[in-house]
Amino acid sequence: MIVRIIMLNIILSFLMSCSSGKLSVIHSYKEPKDTISEAKKELSPVLLDSIQATEEIKLDTVLTIAYGACYGKCPVYDITLYNSGLIIYTGNKNADRFGQFSLQINTEEEKIIENMIVHNDIGNLSDYYPTDKEATIPDFPLTKYFFKIGIKSKMIIVNNSPPRSLTQIEKTIHSYLQTKSWKKIAN
Repeated sequence: MIVRIIMLNIILSFLMSCSSGKLSVIHSYKEPKDTISEAKKELSPVLLDSIQATEEIKLDTVLTIAYGACYGKCPVYDITLYNSGLIIYTGNKNADRFGQFSLQINTEEEKIIENMIVHNDIGNLSDYYPTDKEATIPDFPLTKYFFKIGIKSKMIIVNNSPPRSLTQIEKTIHSYLQTKSWKKIAN
């Protein structure tokens, strides 16, 4: 009987610690600010120096990818690409980098991502993968994709088996992350 109670406590502790990590990723997404002046209220001085836009240009999210927790040591981080070419990386748990970092990609690179979103018709993809909920794997982390082009936006949650168009966009953005210099902006 004591063994059962101990095992039950261990299992409950494990499940509670994993679910709390997943909830933190769900709540880490923030709505994009309408203008740079609105965004500046929340940004650190180091990050403000990296924004290469004028007050008239609307600072808007093009893409956010949030990688969630799993039962193991999956990296928990998110990446946000803005229409100015600014990329913000926030490493939370088991990630290569911890804290918040920024980098600037050029306009051509940012437009490549936007074109991939438009040409792959992301808006018509399913909201959840795998599309058959029975094929969901409980131990796999959830990856959340938020896309916004103009006034259209789309949220896609992937447990496993993402469509090729999502993996292509993800590989492209990660290729930029590997070849650029990061600035640490917050712990």
